[in-house]
Amino acid sequence: MKENRLKIGLLIKGYQVDAWFAKTVQRLLDSDYAEIELVILKPETQGINNQVQLKTELVKKSKKLCLALTNKVADITYRALMEKHPQVADAKARVDLRPALARLPSITPGWPAANQELSDNDLNTISQASLDVIICDHARDLTGKLLTAARHGIWSLHHTDNQISRAGAPSYWQTLGDWSESTGVMLIKLTPENENDLILYRSHSATDHMAFTHNKNAEYWKASTFVARVLTELHRQGEQAFYQRVNADNLHPEFNTNRCFNPPTAKEKFKLTGKKLLDKLNIFFNKSLYYQQWFLLYDLKPALSTSFRRYKKIMPPRDRFWADPHIIFADDKYYIFIEEFMQASKKGHISVIEMDRQGNYKFPVKVLEKNHHLSYPYVFMVDGDYYMIPETASNRTIELYKSSEFPFKWQWQMNLMENVYAVDSTLYFHQGKWWLFANMVETRGASSMDELFIFYSDDFRTTNWQAHQQNPVISDVRKARPAGAIFEMNGNLYRPSQNCAHRYGYGFNLNHITCLTPEQYSEVTVSQVKPNWQKNLLATHTFNKTGELQIIDVLANKFKLGKK
Repeated sequence: MKENRLKIGLLIKGYQVDAWFAKTVQRLLDSDYAEIELVILKPETQGINNQVQLKTELVKKSKKLCLALTNKVADITYRALMEKHPQVADAKARVDLRPALARLPSITPGWPAANQELSDNDLNTISQASLDVIICDHARDLTGKLLTAARHGIWSLHHTDNQISRAGAPSYWQTLGDWSESTGVMLIKLTPENENDLILYRSHSATDHMAFTHNKNAEYWKASTFVARVLTELHRQGEQAFYQRVNADNLHPEFNTNRCFNPPTAKEKFKLTGKKLLDKLNIFFNKSLYYQQWFLLYDLKPALSTSFRRYKKIMPPRDRFWADPHIIFADDKYYIFIEEFMQASKKGHISVIEMDRQGNYKFPVKVLEKNHHLSYPYVFMVDGDYYMIPETASNRTIELYKSSEFPFKWQWQMNLMENVYAVDSTLYFHQGKWWLFANMVETRGASSMDELFIFYSDDFRTTNWQAHQQNPVISDVRKARPAGAIFEMNGNLYRPSQNCAHRYGYGFNLNHITCLTPEQYSEVTVSQVKPNWQKNLLATHTFNKTGELQIIDVLANKFKLGKK
């Protein structure tokens, strides 16, 4: 590992910055891999030289003020009619960086007109700082020699992804435009060509079509970790290995064929608000007629059963749902462990369904209940003993249980991890190590659906889990979150994962794991399942297969006036 810290410059419009960017800066200040050496200020407003310019500027400002007021009315109208009450801090709230950066040297160059160079004196001052990277909170009008003033250039976060959209107002068009694609975020290294910026990190989040603020917050808070992650990689791997990875990720050409969206006008905001209000009324109408329920589908077949039309239903009563099925085969029976969620208590517990080889099954029996919500019962056997790791994210733990009387009695053994928000923890033993896969939230306000983390240990009964060097190994809502036990077939290793881009648990994938070591992880999605084989289905987010039994869960609309 390189011992010297990376020298960082901050290029900011002023000391008042967005909260998410302040979080980015704080991570650098607290780190052992980077040190901020210089603050470069680029104020948005410039001085006015004469009375003609002053009058012109006053007219422009008057027009801008009118537009700003109209836009503000449109925003207030939207929030009053549509927005959820925010449960986390506003990522765009203004934070003063002066206390944190007070002791650092700063310069305010004489910024020229657009597309013109800084003065040699200003460039010289920046060059003398011997910066490795310049991190900026904006990327407009940055050209010329400034782009190469640091060893590794200027890095900027773009809250869009040209593969999906080119949106001038981050998250706005994705949220209110009913785009089916996920919301993309990229950390890029700016280049003089602009069109060929080097992508250093890319992530995808789900789009909340009914709440712009919620969508924006989740995206920005997650993005506050990206600079730290990439700088850590550069510091740990060194320049050669770092750019080998980056160049491989940027190997193939990408065409920007999507429409470039500008910030919405007040008219567009009012129009979209009206459309969303109609959507909200439609949702209310549907909820008055239908309720949504998770249930199970299974098939018994020696080979992989790939046609879900032939699967048989296991239906719960109306007052609950059954989901997250995991299987153990013992004593010539299948034991299907599930989340049983009771509508009255709004809390889940773990139950088990007994099934014989012919598919005859018994009603679920509750086997584990806590004061906090339980789901996703990952069950496994080691040396004749049965263990369970249920999801306990609401308790901010990963808990291990052991069966004292299989399958009905379970005793808490230990917390594998504490003070973590981890969902759908899945263990797998591979090449002499235990590997723990889980989606986690690194920054409060980010989504639990986006990022997969891996840890490893020689023994699963431990708190000493080592983090994978690439964590998070996946930052993509379309394939990150676990969806069942990892399994081997035809000499290949497969990881089921959820596709939560359209909605939570919309579909699942099978991913071929091509590399799993403490330093490297890679997988290739080889199959995607969406709930399209029946018209009333909304989602399917778990797949497991043991012996001849294969089972999934599905979410469907049920008519409220139907049979109970």
